[in-house]
Order: sequence, then C-alpha cells, then structure tokens
Amino acid sequence: MDAVRPREDFKITLPKRSHLTAVQRLNQEGVQEIHKHHYEKAETSFYKAYLLDPDDPFTLNNLGYIAELQARWTERNASINWLESRLRTP
Repeated sequence: MDAVRPREDFKITLPKRSHLTAVQRLNQEGVQEIHKHHYEKAETSFYKAYLLDPDDPFTLNNLGYIAELQARWTERNASINWLESRLRTP
C-alpha cells in the first residue's frame, strides 16, 4: 500500500483574527457568566445580544440553554422550535 504524501502546492490560508461583533462579545460574556453560575447576568447578556440581532443562532441557542438551566422548559422549547424553523428555511 502506498503512503499518502502531502502536496507541496496545497496551502490553506487562514484569515487573521478579526474583532468580535457586539453580538459575539455579549454571547461570550454570557457564557463566562454561566461558568461562574451567574445565570441572571448571563441571561441579560444574551437578551442584549438578541436585541441587536434576533436571528443570530448562537444567541437563540444560548437563550434556550439559560432557560433550560433555570428549568423554564416552555421558553426553552419555544427557542428550540423557532431556531429549527429558521434552519429549515432556505
């Protein structure tokens, strides 16, 4: 069996790290608050992100997750159902 050799002319250029958008920053802050068990602060960050971009899938997922952590199943299910419907839309 022949060994696979890497192609010398094949290169992948990765983009340089860019600045976070406000929505990304708020989602990261919320996740950091979850790690500290500060669920209300996390929820506030996620809702601020939602107000900036209500279609961001990471924000919607985070809102569903925080609702799940706080045992708010109705909100969690609504968030998941809405996200699933958006993913099915072309």
